Amino acid sequence: MGKVDVVRKAVAKKNPKDFERMQEEFFQNAKEKTLSEKLTNYVWNILVKTQQGYSFNLSHTLAYSIIGLQEMNLAYKYPIIFWNTANLIVDSGSAENALDDAEPNVNDEEDED
Repeated sequence: MGKVDVVRKAVAKKNPKDFERMQEEFFQNAKEKTLSEKLTNYVWNILVKTQQGYSFNLSHTLAYSIIGLQEMNLAYKYPIIFWNTANLIVDSGSAENALDDAEPNVNDEEDED
């Protein structure tokens, strides 16, 4: 968790030296553990590097991590119920109703002759 916080601070404070140091350490650690090179590249380049320049502060990070872990636990232990609940809004048509309630576009007005 300490290394994650170093990466978070490097991202938030736009500190390229720390970010590059953590990148080297991340890839070296993955190599030592003989992790998949494709997975390692994906995790760093897609999940971490794209966040460079944007980051939550520590309190937000902790809260969202807890929510993510709770959702992961629910999805693992109750996959069908979790999936059905996640799709409840789409299945109920609420997404379509939200579009109907939106304010009309100026271009949608009927021509008055």
